[in-house]
Amino acid sequence: MLDFVAQELVGSDEWRHVLQAYQPPETRPETPCTHGDAAADGWLPRLVGIDGVDPAQLSRLHGKLIALGCLKFEISGKTGMQYQLTPLGRQTLQRGLQASAEAESPEVATAES
Repeated sequence: MLDFVAQELVGSDEWRHVLQAYQPPETRPETPCTHGDAAADGWLPRLVGIDGVDPAQLSRLHGKLIALGCLKFEISGKTGMQYQLTPLGRQTLQRGLQASAEAESPEVATAES
């Protein structure tokens, strides 16, 4: 399933920004928690703006990530729409970050003498 998800997300890094935005605050210590108590159980309120993502595409990305099984949602009486990364979403994000890091690091060329 992870390969299918990866194929669906090829061609854009916006999905990575969305998944990163919904990571629980305890998994990203460099980012202070601004979500209050809602984040304590892993659910975060729907974000209406994410750096690196075209606001016009955000709803489409939410829907695609839900359809692929990377995000789940619930409607809460207190906070409205909430999102949470699924285990598949965490794996997809991790693989995407690793692939990105590998693509950015220069290859070491070996020279024959």
